Amino acid sequence: MEEKQYTIAELHLHTAESSRCGKVPAAESIPYYKEIGFDLVCVTDHFNERYFPPDCTDSEWRDEVTKWMAGWYAAREAGKKCGMTVLHGVEIQLTGHTCEFLVYGLDEKDFLERPRMYDMTVEELSALAKQKGLFISLAHPFRKEDRPDPSLYDGAEVFNRSESFHSDGRRDDTRNDLSAAFAAEHGLIPTCGQDFHEWGQYKGIKTRFYGEVRDMGTLIAKLRAREFDLILPDGIIRPAK
Repeated sequence: MEEKQYTIAELHLHTAESSRCGKVPAAESIPYYKEIGFDLVCVTDHFNERYFPPDCTDSEWRDEVTKWMAGWYAAREAGKKCGMTVLHGVEIQLTGHTCEFLVYGLDEKDFLERPRMYDMTVEELSALAKQKGLFISLAHPFRKEDRPDPSLYDGAEVFNRSESFHSDGRRDDTRNDLSAAFAAEHGLIPTCGQDFHEWGQYKGIKTRFYGEVRDMGTLIAKLRAREFDLILPDGIIRPAK
């Protein structure tokens, strides 16, 4: 089989099963992305202290993680049914911070073996990323004013749906222009994502990888090598280089 020239990817998607703010079940969102021309979706459900019982013991942790990963399980199954590559990412909010990190490369075993990873410091998360070859991108850097030391992560999400209205009337003001400048100033790899939660939020943001991507190792390698373009809602293509 001839290798694809490009892989069109979504790197920031939430499911109704695992993200409290998610409104669309994975069984609906994954086929939708397939229908509109995507090849790959990274499920990045929220992971922070608010999602787990404060008195959860280590012995109970496995059950809690299994419940939390329901969205990933559903997305993986939906991907098999419609022929979509679905990979597992996560959007981590570390305890004591308002910012969030998109982390690519952690699997179920990591969450089971490292209870309460959200209690790590940014420095500890960065060290884990170096140890395991993870890729960390600061999600929507200017939605909050908390931007830790840029030397501790790899990238920054420079395009995210901005000034979008939720079904409950809330508005996101992402300030993509400031995020792009922040990434350029600190030499961070620019990433983009739909930050999909609900219908109506699709704005046409895509990551176009050069060549074929079917696994997390290849995705991370291409992110690090900047072997991708950012395709924006107005149709502009911005090379990651």
